[in-house]
Amino acid sequence: LHASSTGGSINIVSGSGVSSSSGDVVVRSANAVSGGTSGSLLLSTGTAAAGNSGDIVLATGDAISGDAGSLSILVGSGTSGSGGHLLISAGETTDTTASGGGISVVS
Repeated sequence: LHASSTGGSINIVSGSGVSSSSGDVVVRSANAVSGGTSGSLLLSTGTAAAGNSGDIVLATGDAISGDAGSLSILVGSGTSGSGGHLLISAGETTDTTASGGGISVVS
């Protein structure tokens, strides 16, 4: 691609269910069976040299007739070591005329 072109998109979509449930989408690393660590999972947008970087949106769908889906963030437990940490951090800025990012929790 040329420097002025837009990169391509990737869409991963499960099958729809006409009279039943739609399919699941699972992205995971494999277990480390005999020692070592399991693989990491990175979900990241690219850096923007000029302009805004991309967003990451994790969302469940609305339910027309039934309960809407939940969103869970779970951190692993350690059986012979420490449990995992959960870090939620808003972005900083070096621009003196702008504010750093915020964190909102709304019920």
